[in-house]
Amino acid sequence: MHVAVPPLETTLEELCDYYREVCGIPAFVSAGGVNTIRASGDDFCVVTTPPHLGAAVRSRMDDVPGRCGPISSSTLSGRWMFLARVGPLDTYADLELAAANVGITDAATFPLPVPSTAHRTWVVPPTDTYLPTRDWIVDAIRWCHPRTHR
Repeated sequence: MHVAVPPLETTLEELCDYYREVCGIPAFVSAGGVNTIRASGDDFCVVTTPPHLGAAVRSRMDDVPGRCGPISSSTLSGRWMFLARVGPLDTYADLELAAANVGITDAATFPLPVPSTAHRTWVVPPTDTYLPTRDWIVDAIRWCHPRTHR
């Protein structure tokens, strides 16, 4: 079931409830930050890419069977963040991904976009509980960045 992303005037608490209840993302309002919602959990990970690679990966994921999940971008870091479910990852992936300037963070706390901050926005907002697995994103990266192939 797809639903509309909450409007800009949504409070942090309402947005946090949306992320938790509609999207299944374990979000919380960060006590240490101003207007910050963060998410964490053992079942989630974030795959970060440079923007040009992120755009190619998104396109690849849209072109083949499957579905692209939530993606955010940060003007501060210049990175795209793919939110994913933790899944199996082969032993060569770390070296391959490092060569493509890609990072994977498991079981970490990571920021989610909020309307009041322009430096972090959704490229593809979450609208339901679907998240791709980490290996699906890595396969798309390998397809888009041939030098990451073993």
